[in-house]
Amino acid sequence: MLVPLIMCYRKQQQGKGMLSDNDPAKVVKEAVSKALVPYYPLAGRLRQKQGMETKLVVECNGEGIIFTEANADVTLEEFGEPLHPPFPCLDQLLFDVPGCDSVLDSPLIVMQVLTITFILA
Repeated sequence: MLVPLIMCYRKQQQGKGMLSDNDPAKVVKEAVSKALVPYYPLAGRLRQKQGMETKLVVECNGEGIIFTEANADVTLEEFGEPLHPPFPCLDQLLFDVPGCDSVLDSPLIVMQVLTITFILA
């Protein structure tokens, strides 16, 4: 099953020793690609292996995880006070990944970086 998880981070201001590229999607994508090198099976697909016994296996075929980028124009107030789940508009924020309605043949990790401009009152 897919478990939706939202983590909110404030955009850091550029300063001494900071990364010059402050694009959250690019930073997360690069970090995940480096982290998955030793954990490459997490980038695989769950398949059913036929044989004497039916088994589930993780097939590592180079497809990788599903990574999407999106932008949303919402205010922090729309998430409610205090800021914690359940988020009222979660279904509008998260991408519905086609073909992931079944456990089999689905990627083990689906990730979306959603850039939201938080407007604080």
